[in-house]
Amino acid sequence: SMAQAYVELGCLYLELGKQELAATNLTKGLDIDDGAVKGLICQARLQADRGEVDGALQDLQGLMLRNSRNPDLRYILGTLYEKQGHMEKAAAEFRKAYELLSKEANKE
Repeated sequence: SMAQAYVELGCLYLELGKQELAATNLTKGLDIDDGAVKGLICQARLQADRGEVDGALQDLQGLMLRNSRNPDLRYILGTLYEKQGHMEKAAAEFRKAYELLSKEANKE
């Protein structure tokens, strides 16, 4: 779908450090599908990159209510906790991300 294409493109631009292009594409994708989890995760990463780590954490914690088994979400939460110096919380999220990825790998 177009929503998924915009989200993927936005996330790729984010990886390349092109924040404005990332923001534009993520907004387009989330305008079409406001529940696209990957888009919401990338949007929170963008927010954190812009120095709004607390807001990004709040957004991701809200996502956790419905997506607690998403390893990408857990990993990004871990990186944000690490940025804030909350190493125990970061380690717990990294551990959970690893466990979820291991379970997925064992299913295949």
